[in-house]
Amino acid sequence: MPLTENDILTPEIYDGEEEKGRAGLSNRIIEAFQPQIFNVTGYPVHVRDGQELRRYVDVMHETRLKSTVEDLLQGLTPNEFELFKRAVIFMVEFTTKTFGEPLRCENALMRAMNIFRYIRAAKPRIVMEFGPGSGYLGLLHILDGIQYIGVENTQAFYLLQNRIWTAASESICELAVGNNTLRDVATNLHKYRTLHVPWWKTVDLDLDNPPVTVDVVTANHCLAEMHSNAVKYYARLAYAALKPNRGKFIFEGWGYELLRYRGHVAREFDIAGLRMCHVEDRVVGYSSDSQASDFLKLPRKITSLEKLRSLQRRLTGVEQIPHGYQISSYAGPNSISALIRDTQKITQSTATVTFHDVTTFLTSIYGKAHTNEEERFLELIGKNYA
Repeated sequence: MPLTENDILTPEIYDGEEEKGRAGLSNRIIEAFQPQIFNVTGYPVHVRDGQELRRYVDVMHETRLKSTVEDLLQGLTPNEFELFKRAVIFMVEFTTKTFGEPLRCENALMRAMNIFRYIRAAKPRIVMEFGPGSGYLGLLHILDGIQYIGVENTQAFYLLQNRIWTAASESICELAVGNNTLRDVATNLHKYRTLHVPWWKTVDLDLDNPPVTVDVVTANHCLAEMHSNAVKYYARLAYAALKPNRGKFIFEGWGYELLRYRGHVAREFDIAGLRMCHVEDRVVGYSSDSQASDFLKLPRKITSLEKLRSLQRRLTGVEQIPHGYQISSYAGPNSISALIRDTQKITQSTATVTFHDVTTFLTSIYGKAHTNEEERFLELIGKNYA
């Protein structure tokens, strides 16, 4: 029986659709969209039973809640706190119904609040995200009434996103099943609050005529983790999708730089036509509304240790980018930098919600403050990601 847009994907259905999708693709395309860094580190991204998805409800940002609130966000505005509380209450109800108990979500959810702050300030009508992870940035957009497209290449995260967004959205188009592509549904995009796209339906070889047009593209903590050919493709897809509306690529975190530096991503963005406008730890901004920048030609201070590390990686064949592409910070006289700086000024004066306020709320919801199994294990081995 065909899956309707309001049904839940099972692991069996997803795996079957992925197998059919792979059958029509070339080897290089299949290679490009594998979860490369997860495969290298052994991080699990495949489940056989839907109940296993409980493991993915609060991951990637374990142990970071305090530093996210105090250092990264420097507090929440009352409006942001209300949205955070709505999302937590939604997740309590969702996880209780789905997994039989309320599961904590605050680490990953709070981290999503950071980039959501900047995207929201851009006032987009439609946002597209590559690599949504546990799905909380998508959830925040859905709750805030912003049209959202999520593109994912891992089975486990895709299945969790499907469940969360289906429960939260008044209308969702699930492209993992059936024959429709992103281009097929783009003409009727107004019918859906949320569009969910699997990796095998992300590939479109006619980017001169983009399959979809959006206002903001984002990809957080994952760009440097992708296969190099996926970075090349996503940069070109983003430019094509953003160019008609003079849109922005705004993100936080380049991803785990185990296999390649952030400079690799920056260079590919530059080649694709995206202009670097702003770089700092909290947020990075690119524009599609002009020629690519000369940023990568600018002289930057590179430490001797960075030079040595880069040389070693290039000699061993791991990294092909000169140390001069290392990026730390950059801000220019442009509209995106102005948007980011203005947003920071406004939130600094209105972010009155503290970490104590957040933990007090979480305690009132969950009954008592406690860490999850992931954090207890990390505490045991002395690992802290803050």
